[in-house]
Amino acid sequence: MRYRTLVFDLDNTLYSAESGLFDRVDARIQQFLIERLGMAPPRAAAFRARAVRCFGTTLRGLRLYYPAVDPMEFLDYCHDLPLHEYLAPDPDLRDLLKSFPQRKVIFTNSDRGHTRRVLELLGVADLFADWITIEVMGFIPKPLWEAYAVLVGKIGHPPSRAVYVDDLLKNLVPARRWGFQTVWIRRRPGSTPPGGGGGPVCIASIAELHRALAWMA
Repeated sequence: MRYRTLVFDLDNTLYSAESGLFDRVDARIQQFLIERLGMAPPRAAAFRARAVRCFGTTLRGLRLYYPAVDPMEFLDYCHDLPLHEYLAPDPDLRDLLKSFPQRKVIFTNSDRGHTRRVLELLGVADLFADWITIEVMGFIPKPLWEAYAVLVGKIGHPPSRAVYVDDLLKNLVPARRWGFQTVWIRRRPGSTPPGGGGGPVCIASIAELHRALAWMA
């Protein structure tokens, strides 16, 4: 078996971005900055944009510029949503994941509580051998180098023997530098990665993962 481990992002990867769930999380992030830090809405939006551009996530920006903010308070606030209104058991996803003999791992910038709730609602929590969440990464998120160092240490074999699946191209670029094979779940149909054949394999949804792995065989 060429690939020993399949690594999956969580949000907008195991479920469709069309669910609207992460749009609500995004709104909660904005509201946290307004309510808890007293930022005006334009200031909050500008801070978030800069933090994501420079540091990967809003939380990483907060850790650097507002170190008194408790990261778990921030994460709990942002994920305090009725997830059952957005997600439901997905038998097709379960059958798909079970069809792969490889060890399966979650690698996400979300916290363990949110990860557990999402996986349980989708009905696939028991199929993953490990959840590498933001706490495990020491609150240093993808796409920063340190996050992938944690991932490589956890999988316990060369990255070339693993496939990493994510909906964000910016997270796949450093993964390829580490040696992972990568699969990009495109948010916009017809979009293609830069770099031609040197980029990730592109699929429209996780339902096409068999096709991507066959392409890389």
